[in-house]
Amino acid sequence: MKEKIEEPYKNLFRYCIDKEDNDGKVKECRVLLDNLYQNSAQETCLEIVLPAIEPSERHLEFCLDTYKISQWSNPYRNYDLDIPVIIEVDYKDFPVINIENLNIELMSDEEAHKIIDPVNQKTNQIILFRSIVATKEIEEKGYYVTNRIFDLSTGEEYPVLGVYEVEITDLSFEEENFILKIKMKILGVQKEEEIKFDSVQFEKYSYSNVTQALKREILDANSNLEKEISIGEIYLMEFSIQEHEEFSDSLIERYSVGDTTLDFMLEKIIYYVD
Repeated sequence: MKEKIEEPYKNLFRYCIDKEDNDGKVKECRVLLDNLYQNSAQETCLEIVLPAIEPSERHLEFCLDTYKISQWSNPYRNYDLDIPVIIEVDYKDFPVINIENLNIELMSDEEAHKIIDPVNQKTNQIILFRSIVATKEIEEKGYYVTNRIFDLSTGEEYPVLGVYEVEITDLSFEEENFILKIKMKILGVQKEEEIKFDSVQFEKYSYSNVTQALKREILDANSNLEKEISIGEIYLMEFSIQEHEEFSDSLIERYSVGDTTLDFMLEKIIYYVD
């Protein structure tokens, strides 16, 4: 007799294998975790990316009572990239499907590549995911580099430098501009910069102690920045670097040892609440 699998679980269970369990039914699912948050009903909600070839079939979301989710703590700062995970689902399917417990564990890079690489080879809309090894390397370097379009009128794409540990040492004002003095550690070297800007995006992230669910607030900091930031506090900051079309690790290395300078334009301040 076919299992009575109901929405939204039937799509998830297509990417799971059955496990032997004396107390009931258990499935082990290898998928990607896009987000985990707490809704207004105090349930814990999971946004999942399925390793499907067709992009329209990848996204899945469902919510459970918080006590049903155990053994998960996001090892990264955020969910900026999808996290490969193994989800073990303990459930009953009579008279209707009912999840009784759900465990989430981090998947190894090797397993993630085995599952996702074959999918990416068959589609031009590939699945990007967070690598354990690459993340460790980035955090050891203290920075990451990506591309982002800032000038929507021209469509120009500028390199963006994200620095993990940036200490604000002073904040002042000059006419209509903020002047921010900072210390940041790049490749183990502490660098000092003075940044002038008239506006910036300020994001604050906090986690639920119970669910480790991530909450993001985008704050209107431009008119009240001095109340949102603290001198001596550590932030993650993103800067656009417009004078360099090719932005490489070697350029950052030359900057860290003082062989070149960079014209930093502050785009975003990110704060993680402990």
